[in-house]
Amino acid sequence: ADSGLDVLFDLMAHTRGSRPGIVALKPAKILVNYLGYPGTSGFSPAKMNYILVDSVVLPPEHIFQEVTEKAFYLPGCYQANSYTNTQHFCSPLVSEAEFTTCIKSVRGKELGAATVNATVFANFNTITK
Repeated sequence: ADSGLDVLFDLMAHTRGSRPGIVALKPAKILVNYLGYPGTSGFSPAKMNYILVDSVVLPPEHIFQEVTEKAFYLPGCYQANSYTNTQHFCSPLVSEAEFTTCIKSVRGKELGAATVNATVFANFNTITK
């Protein structure tokens, strides 16, 4: 199915509340298993293309026995944490005008002037993620 998605990251895999039926439909050109379940999705490589890991989560000597996806090794830890950068959050509890101003301000700082062709990240997981 051509949904127009280039890359879809599955952050749930085999955890409670996951929706493997979405992955089974192959809604994006590239599907990546990441973060929610530190192991293989078990889907064929034609369905789930990649898994993002580090050498602790998936030691290279176990790669062919334990995963169906192509492994992409991240440097350091596979959790993308950054405590050095200031994060900007806009509260929807303020007025609509204040919220819109905040969003435009954050987008301008993070994406620069070229927001028309920006990458959009969306999360369709459980609220706790």
